[in-house]
Amino acid sequence: MQRFPQAEVGAVRTSPPARPVHTETHATSDPLPARPVAPAAKVNVEPALAALKGNVVVNLGKVEDIGRKAAELMLTQGELAGLRSIDQGLRTPEQKGRLLELERQRAATLGTLEEIEGFQDNPDEYSRFFSSLLSKAANLDEARTNSVAEYMRGRSEVMVAGRLSAANKPADPQQQEDWEERRDAFNEETVEGAAKLLPPGEAERVGFTSKFLELLERDFDKAE
Repeated sequence: MQRFPQAEVGAVRTSPPARPVHTETHATSDPLPARPVAPAAKVNVEPALAALKGNVVVNLGKVEDIGRKAAELMLTQGELAGLRSIDQGLRTPEQKGRLLELERQRAATLGTLEEIEGFQDNPDEYSRFFSSLLSKAANLDEARTNSVAEYMRGRSEVMVAGRLSAANKPADPQQQEDWEERRDAFNEETVEGAAKLLPPGEAERVGFTSKFLELLERDFDKAE
């Protein structure tokens, strides 16, 4: 049996020095101090709004653009009616293509009628819409266009005062008949007055009639 030497009395037994332990330390990012928020700068938007006046309408474009689109429809009403009257089996390929084109154009314009209807309660928009419509259709010069604009502004004021806009159509069927008669008379007077501002016979040539106004007012029974 192997014996190990005994340690001397009083000797202190020591352990070997500990091996250094390598530990990875990950830097922890302290939350950054909150940055002071600068007070919102006051922006004067009035000049920008003033610059937009007359150039913004509704959702579908400028009033004048809608007027010119309506003029294209008005100018082709007669052609469209003529093509529709031809028996489907007798139409030439050219006639079929043209009819499709006009029907699409009509559908696009009919999609703006709600916006056009809204012009009735705003003399400025009503004036600009019809002056651009007639200027495009009849190729009016600036002087005639301005005369039409002034006249149609006055007609809108009469419409508003007489509660003849679409927004004022009575819900009661018994009141509707009287209201529609008064509006029909208003439309006739409007067309007659506007025709006097155009070259002779021009209103009839371009199709500016009370029936066309009925179409714009979505009164389709009378418009056809």
